[in-house]
Amino acid sequence: MTLEAAVRWALLAAVVVVFLLIVVQAVLVARAIARVVRRLSAYEALPVVAALRKGERDAERLQAALAAVDPLIARVQTALATIRRGPVPPQWSATIGRIRAEVVAFRSARRF
Repeated sequence: MTLEAAVRWALLAAVVVVFLLIVVQAVLVARAIARVVRRLSAYEALPVVAALRKGERDAERLQAALAAVDPLIARVQTALATIRRGPVPPQWSATIGRIRAEVVAFRSARRF
């Protein structure tokens, strides 16, 4: 066997060993990923995670409710302004005053 053939065989052996090491590392990484996935799926069953998810849903509901507060406040202010004016519109008050004045004038004119 010549020196060139020995170098080629050694180089081939080194490439095969490196390839095998790469395959072994890939298998180890796949196992580690599978273990992490199993642990994460087990964590989802914990009560703490369920409570956190419920808290997130509650926070979303609160944000939606807070977004609806401004239109409600505007409606309340409009209703309060209507209530403060009273059950009788302002035009009616002036009309009733004029009718009273006419009735008083009519009664005073009837006496004579």
